Amino acid sequence: MKIDSAHLERLHPNTREMLMSADEDRIAYLNADKWIPYPVAEQVLAKMDRLIKLPKKLRMPGMLIVGEANSGKSSIVGEFCRMYTPIDHEESINFPIINVLVPRGPDLDGFYGEILDQLMAPYPSSARTAKKEGLVRYYFERVGVRMLIIDEVHHILSGPIVKQKQFMNAIKNLSSHMQIPIVLVGIKDALQAVDTDSQIKSRFPATLLPQWQDNSIDYIRLLMSIESLLPLKKASGIYERKMAMEIHRRSNGYIGEMFDLINAAADFAITTGSEKITVKELSECGHGNSSKKLDY
Repeated sequence: MKIDSAHLERLHPNTREMLMSADEDRIAYLNADKWIPYPVAEQVLAKMDRLIKLPKKLRMPGMLIVGEANSGKSSIVGEFCRMYTPIDHEESINFPIINVLVPRGPDLDGFYGEILDQLMAPYPSSARTAKKEGLVRYYFERVGVRMLIIDEVHHILSGPIVKQKQFMNAIKNLSSHMQIPIVLVGIKDALQAVDTDSQIKSRFPATLLPQWQDNSIDYIRLLMSIESLLPLKKASGIYERKMAMEIHRRSNGYIGEMFDLINAAADFAITTGSEKITVKELSECGHGNSSKKLDY
């Protein structure tokens, strides 16, 4: 198949190289993790970067990242963690960032256990919560942890008020003792989770991840960036008005849902040989409802 030169020019160089590869290789490339920068994400990353570079002090500031499912929270956190990957020294490993999930309950014992597991730190299975907390502090100091990211923080609401307050106080105390910033991540219910105490609320100011607007320049630019990474042999023009509005309607304006939908349609286009995304591919690719998707 002859490929239009204008289409080739618009593709990312790595994508361009994939066009003549086997279909299964193009599909694998399509589904591999990719980071596409956009203004809101860059602003959040910049805030996180400022936090991790702060000098140690008793009352370290933190932040709360709030967005609905598929709003891009996990993608942003993942990109930040890639900026500060563990450093393997000759006799030790430095972990700049620890990223954990809040156990439902909330369960402090399970929380400390998950941190220790991520650090690959040994501890007896019979260890009590206080012992695990002490080990977390010890290993944080030993491996040079500079930031703790706690995802799904809204899960603390599944427990009684007393447990919620205990969990949030433990997080605050860990930040103060280790003098490191803590970043909380969750859906809008997370705003209620940090509202247990005025001091805690002031330490974790919220940054909201909004839905995309279908008439914004940033949305069109995002679609152009996404299309440049699609290993399709024909131009789809997903950034043109009709297609942009259709994608927005089907994704509800959430970036994770856009990626899932567009990738599913591109996969379908490769498999069927149409080699471009149209409303037909969007409709027939088998992409499910956004409410059933995992977070992005």
